[in-house]
Amino acid sequence: MLLMSQLPRPIFESYEIFIDQNFSSPEPGMVCVRVYLDSFEPMVEAYKGYLAARSFLRSFSDNSFTFTSYRTHVERLLLWSMLIKRKPFSQLKRQDAEDYLEFCRNPPADWIGPIVRGRFVSSSHTESTWGDLVMPNDK
Repeated sequence: MLLMSQLPRPIFESYEIFIDQNFSSPEPGMVCVRVYLDSFEPMVEAYKGYLAARSFLRSFSDNSFTFTSYRTHVERLLLWSMLIKRKPFSQLKRQDAEDYLEFCRNPPADWIGPIVRGRFVSSSHTESTWGDLVMPNDK
């Protein structure tokens, strides 16, 4: 059985929800994200990585299109560092960047979604679906 932290999950909200959160809080506003981050081993410093990524995204939150694009990439990199590398986000080096790019060229099946889906689709906010990477259609 896989632990919750062994599967990729969305951790950043939609633009509308993101810009309306309390940035002075050191924790995510959504309970399901807090539970997910708590499920990681302490050595990956999940909250520290989350806060660094959130701060970066906040600096680009004046434009919804820029935010959405950056959120996709920053979230994927943060999840990769915690799930695949099992390394704190703050300790990534050049070789890690090269490894990440290689990972993006050939991601595992559970990181690929057949369609673009809504984020945090469960009404109870206790479960969420992942599917950020999209498999290209054969033409």
